Amino acid sequence: MCMCSIDTDGTTYDGYGDSKLFKVNFTSLVKCGTVEFRQHGGTTDIAEINMWINLLIRFCSVAVSQESPSPLLLAQNANPLDTLFNRILQHPMFIEYYLKRMGGCQSDQAPEFQDLPVFLYGTLMAAPLLALILTGNREKEDVILPLRKKAILRHYCRGSVLGKDYPALIKRGENDLVEGIIFYPRNMDDRRKISNFEGEQYVREIVEVVLESGEPAEAFTYIWSGEKGEVTEMDWDFKEFETSRLPDWLDLFDGMEFT
Repeated sequence: MCMCSIDTDGTTYDGYGDSKLFKVNFTSLVKCGTVEFRQHGGTTDIAEINMWINLLIRFCSVAVSQESPSPLLLAQNANPLDTLFNRILQHPMFIEYYLKRMGGCQSDQAPEFQDLPVFLYGTLMAAPLLALILTGNREKEDVILPLRKKAILRHYCRGSVLGKDYPALIKRGENDLVEGIIFYPRNMDDRRKISNFEGEQYVREIVEVVLESGEPAEAFTYIWSGEKGEVTEMDWDFKEFETSRLPDWLDLFDGMEFT
């Protein structure tokens, strides 16, 4: 958030010069009478844009017309999103839309999320990328490799997503299978980072995989929940991704901090 101070006469302010780097920018408050929200990522999805605009309008409207909950109350609330939706925004449209988008984020306390390993079948099969996401350093493959085992998921297929480098996992027939890896997260931070990296187009489900030893094992994985028309009949090729696209992904995420 951009820091700023405004004089009592409302004529001057002291903000960071390059305020475009901040999610919430107050430096235009004196000059234009506005607060700029820059948190949303780029998108061409009309429904998503419309919902975000309406949320901000509602948020600002409530902010100027109602007394806000105290910081102490917010800090003591086990689920601050309940406070945001039910006490501040007070609109079922936002609750339904954003909880649906958040998907697995609402079930971090589920036993399977805390205990089971995760079946990885796409870009995170690449050890340097997984190391970068979880440790912040692509070179720390030695941290990741001992926590992996080869595995097969039956009755699913891994299709290419139109225009994307990542695959979609979709339930299919008796003869379909997906080769991937079982990864044993070190802690809840690892689990949340993987879940957040997967994003809103996937939902978390429990599946049974077969390890290289032939032993069955339970795991959770991320099933495609986006538009079916975006998934092609072409199998996604990990070797192709690793050879031609992984370097770009490593450069893209290098320096980012994942939570």
